Amino acid sequence: MKKKSLVIFGCGYLGSAIARKAVENNFLVTALTRNKKALAQLKVIGVQTPVQAELGSTIWHSQINQQCNIVINCVSSATNTIQGYKKSYIDGQNSIAEWISNGHIDKCIYTSSTSVYPQNEGEIITENSPTNYAIGTGEIILESEKILSNLDKKYLNTLYILRLSGIYGPNRHYLLDQLKQGKNEFEGSCEHFLNLIHRDDICSAIWSLINSNISVSDEVFNLSDNNPFTKKYVINWLAEKVGCESPKFNFENNLESVTHRINKSKSNPKNRIISSDKIQKMINWQPAYKNFMEGYNSILN
Repeated sequence: MKKKSLVIFGCGYLGSAIARKAVENNFLVTALTRNKKALAQLKVIGVQTPVQAELGSTIWHSQINQQCNIVINCVSSATNTIQGYKKSYIDGQNSIAEWISNGHIDKCIYTSSTSVYPQNEGEIITENSPTNYAIGTGEIILESEKILSNLDKKYLNTLYILRLSGIYGPNRHYLLDQLKQGKNEFEGSCEHFLNLIHRDDICSAIWSLINSNISVSDEVFNLSDNNPFTKKYVINWLAEKVGCESPKFNFENNLESVTHRINKSKSNPKNRIISSDKIQKMINWQPAYKNFMEGYNSILN
């Protein structure tokens, strides 16, 4: 029986975990990364065709077979600037679209972001929530979704777009690191909801889509643990868990932090609840970590 082939674009934190799972499941795996260190790690994992190149270039097109079963694009921004986002999400996506158009792909999964939703009033966000007034990096990522959505069906059978909430997991736990390093004062009231998803749950959702027999060829799915808590609650829980003193929340410093984020071209924290009901119902997927407490307990243990 012929092995299924899988191409992964972007092999950082998430992509490397997907590559490892794909090798374990006996896929023929090709993985592209711009990072030399990541390339070496892909070889250790057992990826058959590791490729080092800039995604936005076309030099890699001849190195990767366009006739494959599944493509996963989980690229992250080159830098936390508007220019970095455009390089990864626009230039990179255009290059992928050009490559796909030279062959035929059965199924493509793109890990987008819930930053495409501009809502900020504590509302529940579904896949039908408006995105037409997204700004900044959210607008760029939304544009990158459209590049794939506009591909002719003769090149791409099925496209799934996964809009991810905040990713955390082993070796990626920013708030926990801050507390362990002695930070005890946080900017702003931190009363906005944190919508989170564990790395391993993203991987399980992707594998559910790979194995699914959904008849509809194109779907957009939000991905979160469906159980958000406020950032203040998360910080206080983590502080207690690791034995830190109770943190302070300095609302007066919020303006300074917002200005800093704007200068870095990153979106301000938004207060909303991301619903992942659609993917849970449509493909019967459930997160293993139902909330951040279960996820962080697995990390701390």
